[in-house]
Amino acid sequence: MKFSRILLVLGLCGLAGLVRALQPAPPDPAQRTQMTYYASGQVRTSGTYHNGRREGLSEAFYPDGSKKEEGAYESGQMSGQWNFWLPNGELDQARSGQYSGGTRALP
Repeated sequence: MKFSRILLVLGLCGLAGLVRALQPAPPDPAQRTQMTYYASGQVRTSGTYHNGRREGLSEAFYPDGSKKEEGAYESGQMSGQWNFWLPNGELDQARSGQYSGGTRALP
């Protein structure tokens, strides 16, 4: 009887440790995703911040939900391919292109 109780307690302790191991790690407090909205409830912007600076994918939308811009930030500055769309849905050739250090490098 005493032996079976010991086995039960050890089994429960092992199970509790397994459950804790399977839980996802808490989110990094320095990283957050922020979304802003129009009064209609439509998403206006979506982006990720790390240590208070923009980092990673960023998107913006027109009030009708169509995409306005899309690109990525590195260390708070526009980097890589950025695409901008006009309200009629056409690609804005004058603004779209490769960005480096926050400025447009190539069309």
